[in-house]
Amino acid sequence: ITIVRSGSRITRLRASTFGATRGRAGSGRSALPAEEIRRDRAEVLLPVLRGFLGKGERVILHCDSSDRTLEAVAADGLRERSRLGMATPDHVLRAGRLPLWLSIDFSGRREEWIETAREQLALQYKEYREYHERHAKPGQEPIPDWAKVLLVPGLGMVTAFTDKENALAANLCYHAVLKTIENAECLDRFHFLSEQEVFEFEHWPLERRKVEEKIQREKRGQLLFGRIALIIGAGSGIGEAAAIRFAEEGAHVIAADLDTARAGEVARQISERFPHRAISAGVDVRDEATISSLVRNTVLEFGGLDCLFYSAGLAPGFSSLTELRRSDLQTQLDVHYLGAMAAIREAARVMRRQQLGGSIICSVSKAALAPGRQAAAYGGSKAALQHALRTAALELGPDGIRVNTINADQVETPLFLRFAAARARSRGLSLEEQLEEYRKRNALGVSLIPPRAVAELAVLLASDKFRYTTGDILTIDGGLPDAFPR
Repeated sequence: ITIVRSGSRITRLRASTFGATRGRAGSGRSALPAEEIRRDRAEVLLPVLRGFLGKGERVILHCDSSDRTLEAVAADGLRERSRLGMATPDHVLRAGRLPLWLSIDFSGRREEWIETAREQLALQYKEYREYHERHAKPGQEPIPDWAKVLLVPGLGMVTAFTDKENALAANLCYHAVLKTIENAECLDRFHFLSEQEVFEFEHWPLERRKVEEKIQREKRGQLLFGRIALIIGAGSGIGEAAAIRFAEEGAHVIAADLDTARAGEVARQISERFPHRAISAGVDVRDEATISSLVRNTVLEFGGLDCLFYSAGLAPGFSSLTELRRSDLQTQLDVHYLGAMAAIREAARVMRRQQLGGSIICSVSKAALAPGRQAAAYGGSKAALQHALRTAALELGPDGIRVNTINADQVETPLFLRFAAARARSRGLSLEEQLEEYRKRNALGVSLIPPRAVAELAVLLASDKFRYTTGDILTIDGGLPDAFPR
């Protein structure tokens, strides 16, 4: 027997009756959509939701499309019950004043889903501003994180925060709220604080500080706080250094590489320092399907994409023009040109749906500008990418998406050292002698450049410090005269 006090009376309810009553809460729901359908809906809608909620300060999303959550969101009368409030004042802090509700007709076209979502979000933001104006003191500004939970029948529950860890916490909090409301209404009814009291709690500095102090501490001095960065080629060298530096500057990172074990190790190292801020993925840039899947999984994990850094590379296969085969050309083009363009295409589609702009950066090579003997296949693929990136900068500029290039040389990576060793053998030199020749040919007389130096440049290009720069080529090679962009 469960005993519940309601006002001045005590209600006795047998546990069996209580369970039967609760069991009717989700009656009348239709069959749950298949897993692939859920993922398809999330891939389309999450960037739209993130773009709307992140217009001021970027947010990270967590999408819960589990059977349990889909059943809860489909329960009869949930839309009305979700307007009753939160279970405790602390839930207001973690999960917001009220969840947003989106009714999407998933039988229509994808473009209609997007249009409907934006219209309904705009309407609910208007309602929030009206609520704020009813209770705000003169000069009191609306809080930026006005919406943290979104309920979408047929998709599930989406939670938003400035980082993944807090987005996960918001999900747990609102599940607890739903359970509390359900239990209360089975016994009697659910009632929360008045609207005025909720407003005062939302803006109470002592409570706001619980969340804001941690956020501000992490955000301080970070160039990429709240951004989502996909690093392709993150298993070693420049890509590995970039994945780590992006995370250090506050980004949530997807470390992708053909070598899935190495990508996993990079993500693990990042996660040890920054929990919930990095995942790994395998990708073969010669296969467009794996690139599409990679970008899709990025959206499903974090809600969108702000930066693509493409650093996948292949060592040159030295061959004179008279001996060059079509397969030699195709091998280099597949990795350096075709793979990069497929990644840019998929990333740009997401960025356009977000309507937050974005940054695309490719690690090309001095070979795109400076010819090298017996390297027509390698240099040609790099030059093709370099030109295509200029076109991309023109096309994507109106969407606020910047496209820039880093042209590096003699960076101390496994790939470059293999290249230098092969070049040394072809000339009858030792590796040390070959590296010394490279040092002498640049204006600054520098030797091997650390990958972290290139990663620092990538971070700057992805940040707002370079918000007015697109279509540019930035070199990091010690100053090679024949590779000067202009």
